[in-house]
Amino acid sequence: FAGATGTMPVPLMALNPATGALDADDHVTLDRRLVSAPDAFLVRALPHGAPVHGILQNDLVLVHPSARARDGDLIVARVGAALLVRAMTRRGATLVLDGSGAGDDVELSSGDDFVVLGVVAGVIRPPRRVEQDATE
Repeated sequence: FAGATGTMPVPLMALNPATGALDADDHVTLDRRLVSAPDAFLVRALPHGAPVHGILQNDLVLVHPSARARDGDLIVARVGAALLVRAMTRRGATLVLDGSGAGDDVELSSGDDFVVLGVVAGVIRPPRRVEQDATE
């Protein structure tokens, strides 16, 4: 880090199951050079994150909410009460979230309960705890 002026707190957001809203759960201090926009935030990848794109469960996904998603971009979307990290394409008025490696394709249209939260700008993989053999 470059010191206090070279860092910035980035909110770690979690989906509130009662309201469906994203609430700040914590903050992570990152080097400003890693954060693509001042309104960027982090979400924790859920099980089946997006393994085909190298995103695993519990990875911290950096989201750029003000970037306009283009076909093929990796995005974070709230679909109902779930957060999905998927590549997206548009088919007319339908938004298709690619399910490769993370389940079935999801087709969304204006009547569905969803919102695109932003484009994936990066991934932070926390260190994995290595379980020691109990016999040692």
